[in-house]
Amino acid sequence: MIFVVGNSRSGTTMLGRMFNKNPAVHTFGELHYFEQMVDYETTLSRPDWTNAALTKMLERLLTSAREVLFAPVVPGRYREAADEILAACLERDPVSVYKSFLLAETAQAGAEVPCEQTPRYLYQAEEILAAFPEARLVCLVRDPHAVLLSQKNKWRRRKLGASNMPMLWSLRAWVNYHPYTMSRMWVSTSKIAHRIAEHERVVVLRFEELASDPEQSVRRLSDFCGIEFNTEMLEVEQVGSSSRQDRPGQFGIDASRVTSWKDGALGDGEIALCESVAREQMQRWGYELTGKQQSRMQYVLFMIGFAAKSMLALALNINRVKNIREVIRRLS
Repeated sequence: MIFVVGNSRSGTTMLGRMFNKNPAVHTFGELHYFEQMVDYETTLSRPDWTNAALTKMLERLLTSAREVLFAPVVPGRYREAADEILAACLERDPVSVYKSFLLAETAQAGAEVPCEQTPRYLYQAEEILAAFPEARLVCLVRDPHAVLLSQKNKWRRRKLGASNMPMLWSLRAWVNYHPYTMSRMWVSTSKIAHRIAEHERVVVLRFEELASDPEQSVRRLSDFCGIEFNTEMLEVEQVGSSSRQDRPGQFGIDASRVTSWKDGALGDGEIALCESVAREQMQRWGYELTGKQQSRMQYVLFMIGFAAKSMLALALNINRVKNIREVIRRLS
């Protein structure tokens, strides 16, 4: 089993598609099982999961996997598949059932190795490694400047190729972006990446390395995950960018995405705020510090905007997480 994790907008979706090009691997879209379906800290430890609760959970997973993330669950549509997965599962706990679901869907796709690429699973990395002793975890790290730019423009994805993206998601993406919020989140994921980097079943890779030398990077990841390297893995479609129109007919990693943040789409104030928050972690990863400064007035305005957007973000995301206190802790 392969888990691809990292800060959001760090290339995890692209890497998942690259793995999916390997005939032995089946990559799922983001499932958000942990945190949004179950809370690892308070829910998975419960011994009283009933068959009815597990079946409901499986119907949610099957709907997200076979349709789109968080598509409305139609009761009974995937009941037969859920019952089959549950019947084949010896242990009736959320981890075992989740694993059985991944393996069953992977087998149905004609593959052997499931690949789950929900970025925020990085926050449950240690628990996932303990729960799935055969799993390999690939963590991507990306320059926070580039992450900020991608997050800033994420709401535009409906116009750039993701026409099925609900309007509410676009609104949520716009509300969720603030340079301070995104910088704090990047710092928190960076610290976790450093903490788990020495684990024998973890590899941490900078996005910039993947973009500059895709073949060497993917060969390394293939060896690490125990799958045979396939050159088709490099022929990934150029879709999913927040800054340009999708190019479904063009293949390969666009290395220009590494430095696209320098083209002026990020304001000096945003860059300065990012670097003031993330300076220490940026230096640990060898990322460039521009030295840009912001005025006191800019800082005050940013913080006013942060307070306003945080209230809106809380309102729009309150139903998407099981443990809101944990989310707030990550920003502290």
